[in-house]
Amino acid sequence: MDAEETRAFFKKDSGIELAVGDKIYVTQGELQQAFGTIVNFDDGGQTVSFKPQNIEGFEDNVQLDRGLVVKYFEQGDPVRVIEGKFQYETGLVMSVDENDVTMPMVKMDSTQREVRVNTNFLKLKNDRDKDDITLVNKRRKINQPGAFNIASLTGGEK
Repeated sequence: MDAEETRAFFKKDSGIELAVGDKIYVTQGELQQAFGTIVNFDDGGQTVSFKPQNIEGFEDNVQLDRGLVVKYFEQGDPVRVIEGKFQYETGLVMSVDENDVTMPMVKMDSTQREVRVNTNFLKLKNDRDKDDITLVNKRRKINQPGAFNIASLTGGEK
């Protein structure tokens, strides 16, 4: 998918999940290649207000149409996959291609495998995510074949 196809895809998809605090990247217009953090939404969520982080000396918030921005992650960001093939996995952003910021390379925590994941399928990982993943992993270990569990002691089914 080239840059123009990416823009067209995101323009027609108004269902992109954006939230205050998300990092975004401007894909076209006067502020193309600017990135920053969302501070609020206006016009029923169609206008995004953000503070650019890569424009020197610029301290004001900027308002842009939601169709001009995409979610953005930087190298080193801890992330959680919220949709797609790797849903519920966590990982670390290893690299971001400047020509396609919508598909960063993510190293999955569980397999140490590096894969490209669409930014629409990612969220920054928080402390609660770490607790949820630990609980899921503990449950997986308990339910593995041959694992010790109370049902095996009582003759009940696993």
